[in-house]
Amino acid sequence: MSLLLCPILILLCLAAASLVAAENIAAPYGARVCDPQQLNPAAAGTITTAPENADSTYLRRNPSHRAPADHLVPGARVCDPQHPGLATAAVLANTPASPPPECVILLHGLSRTSASMKRLQWFLQKQGYRVVNLSYPSTKQTIEQLADEWLPENLALHDIASASKLHFVTHSMGGILVRQYLSRRVPPNLGRVVMLAPPNHGSEIMDSLRRHCVTRWFLSPAHLELGTSVGDVPQKLGPVQFDCGVIAGDTSLNPLLSWFLPGPNDGKVTVASAKVDGMAEFLVVHHSHTWLMWRKDVLIQTLKFLQSGRFAHG
Repeated sequence: MSLLLCPILILLCLAAASLVAAENIAAPYGARVCDPQQLNPAAAGTITTAPENADSTYLRRNPSHRAPADHLVPGARVCDPQHPGLATAAVLANTPASPPPECVILLHGLSRTSASMKRLQWFLQKQGYRVVNLSYPSTKQTIEQLADEWLPENLALHDIASASKLHFVTHSMGGILVRQYLSRRVPPNLGRVVMLAPPNHGSEIMDSLRRHCVTRWFLSPAHLELGTSVGDVPQKLGPVQFDCGVIAGDTSLNPLLSWFLPGPNDGKVTVASAKVDGMAEFLVVHHSHTWLMWRKDVLIQTLKFLQSGRFAHG
């Protein structure tokens, strides 16, 4: 019989212990604070704290040694009024929640998908950002349609309004898309924008391709809008009105395409075309257009700008 009772007694003891632990999880108003370091700085000088080894007699004689729950920070060590002198590591239910993480929207380039931005997505997620990596129909719609219809509808699906800050990181045509989008609407929580190899003044390659009827037949609506003429979308957008950093490449892996481009270029966009009036920072790196967003130094510089609004020069 005694052998049967032992397991039962053990189970009962464990159950009782769990009830006590549960009772001490949240401290009610009037909880005694055992650790002065856990007081909210806003309450400093207004609350007298009890020593950690305070017994019931001490607490009864010193009723001022109490702290409203909203003066405590998460993880505060408190003494439960129901068990004076018992220190617990409590996470107070009514402690203000930490702010939501900052959100970064990734927009790929023309004829690409979100897969091209994957390394950037993984990198920023490791830094604590909420990342939304979108695949948009870059070859199916005009830039205006994408910016005015597709992008707002899809951003709404990701609850961007709840983010403490909303950033954008773009590659190539994605920069023109976000410029068009922000020219019509500016989210109240807008943070910073990093553009990687954007054709902010259009591309001479597009000028050449659309001049010939054979090559023009293969171009999408967005291709046709990315030239350098006054009527093309990049030229019509004007200076940026937001905190913007631009990274351009000056190394080409495609000498045929570079033949169409005047001056230093990344094989598709010239360094000069990447610049835009109103930008806060500009940086040139020794990489080509296609894989610019996969280079480690570009990832680090992107993060640097999102955090501080500056690139690390030199």
